Amino acid sequence: MKNPLTTTLLLGFLLTAPRPGLAAPRTYELLPKKCSLVVHLLKDGAGARFAHDHVIQARKVSGTITLDPDAPGVTSVQVKVETRSLDPDAASLREKYGLPGHLSPEDRTKVTANLRSEEQLHVARYPFITFSSTGVAALKEPGRFRVSGKLTLRGVTREVSLTVKARLDRGVLKGG
Repeated sequence: MKNPLTTTLLLGFLLTAPRPGLAAPRTYELLPKKCSLVVHLLKDGAGARFAHDHVIQARKVSGTITLDPDAPGVTSVQVKVETRSLDPDAASLREKYGLPGHLSPEDRTKVTANLRSEEQLHVARYPFITFSSTGVAALKEPGRFRVSGKLTLRGVTREVSLTVKARLDRGVLKGG
């Protein structure tokens, strides 16, 4: 069965380098000012002709990645996003992800209000979206990994799986 909404999650991050001399695995912390979490929502299913594609950036993201470069399978990922920080359909992101047109300031305000409403994310009741990995597997392409885990959204937890690009560069874990 096809989901009514196809979601692509892109996480670009820069994490603090661990202190020298520590044995693997090492824990890296997401640097909020240097990380970007973007969700690209694509319309799909029976209601697709009435829907719109959106790209939403989280402005307040925190979390950690515990990584053993020699054993990616023991990697763990924890991410927490403030729902009130979600910023939909910025012109630069719509262009970057190939979405047609730009929303007027009024339309962006309406989309943001709708996203935060009780009918959607209900940010007053559910201030955070969280992700906790349950498994990580290296893919054939170098630097690409399949990360599976539990995503909690609106108080409901579901198992999800996403592809992530990441690499170590002089002790700094980089993604995107």
